[in-house]
Amino acid sequence: MKTLEEVKIQAKVNMSICKMCKICNGEVCRGWTPGPGGKGTGSTFIRNVAKLK
Repeated sequence: MKTLEEVKIQAKVNMSICKMCKICNGEVCRGWTPGPGGKGTGSTFIRNVAKLK
């Protein structure tokens, strides 16, 4: 069984674009394609995260 730190290290390798923020809200990765921040300004992703709160 892997430790949490081992899982995080492997996730960073597999998700090279993702910054693995403590709170995934699209601010750090905005405009990256592909990526959780979305295309362009990333405003839709950021707005959706805010609405889901």
